[in-house]
Amino acid sequence: MRTNNEIRHALMDRIQTRVEALNLNQIQAGNLCGVARNRFSEIKNHRSEFSVDALIGLLSRLGEDVKLEIILTRQTQGLPKLKGAR
Repeated sequence: MRTNNEIRHALMDRIQTRVEALNLNQIQAGNLCGVARNRFSEIKNHRSEFSVDALIGLLSRLGEDVKLEIILTRQTQGLPKLKGAR
């Protein structure tokens, strides 16, 4: 299971890859996404405190679609259903 920080780092890596693929500098990427240039420097260096939601939003502004997949593992298969769950 991935931790929140691992998910954030994976999203930051994807943002950096997308910025490079679009051949954008940090100023251009910041303008496109509505954030300051120094925030993209933080992303590049994995020092950003952006939430997972915010990072997904940045990817969306960079033209990426994000798919969330939930996989049942041995640990979760035997758990009882939560009240109100389908």
